[in-house]
Amino acid sequence: TAYFGGGNFAYGDQRIAETMVYATDLFSGTQDQQIQSYVALKYGITLDQTTPMSYLASDGTTMMWNSDQNLTELTYINDIFGIGRDDNSDLLQVKSKSQQQNSYGIITLSTTSGTIPTDKAFMTIGDNGGSANFGSAQAPSGYQVLGKRWQVQEPAADVGNVTMYIDMADSQFNVANASNFHIMVDTDNDGTFFDESVSNGG
Repeated sequence: TAYFGGGNFAYGDQRIAETMVYATDLFSGTQDQQIQSYVALKYGITLDQTTPMSYLASDGTTMMWNSDQNLTELTYINDIFGIGRDDNSDLLQVKSKSQQQNSYGIITLSTTSGTIPTDKAFMTIGDNGGSANFGSAQAPSGYQVLGKRWQVQEPAADVGNVTMYIDMADSQFNVANASNFHIMVDTDNDGTFFDESVSNGG
């Protein structure tokens, strides 16, 4: 007899988002990775990266999030979330945010079209675990940058145009006018921003 959420003559009091039933408990390492990846991407849950582990699609080879991008520095392995489409697992995630980002300027990522045109297409984001405080270290002259920084990956097919929302209601974002915010991209991938151009605010 199988018991779910409790035990023999007991009950469970939990909120359960999804239940999966399998014909066997004999999973390979890849199969287990696929299952964990599906759940993690769908619900914005970060998989433990003590031992680097990529997020895999249902075919077992396509990357949702590639841990090798962080193999050297192990930097952007926190608060991993993303959007994507995987027809074999009936996954169409068009809007997402990490469920583990507390008060650090939560990012929400979504498609602008409301869909993803191509199967096995994913865009994922991880952060460096830094604080949401502004500082001048590694910033262009006259600017400050957040200690929390993000890496965006699109390791497979193109997800199309996306929109990124940043929750500026967080108390850390003590800037009166949104036009005073800018986005900086580390175009040369050297881990610093003092040599980068600053985008328009707004």
